[in-house]
Amino acid sequence: MQYSQLPKQAQRFIRPEGLPEQLRLATKNHYVCRGLAILGLLPLQSSLLMAVTRNSVDF
Repeated sequence: MQYSQLPKQAQRFIRPEGLPEQLRLATKNHYVCRGLAILGLLPLQSSLLMAVTRNSVDF
């Protein structure tokens, strides 16, 4: 998206200095993927916790 194509409300908060030619704005798909990634980390954290506590009990 070109800077000139941004809505006037967005142009108030985004300055054109130092920006690349194209702007990549976050989409709904981006937020869905990020949410799924965070949800995918929850089982990993519980598995790591179980592995750590199991190793400490074996001593």
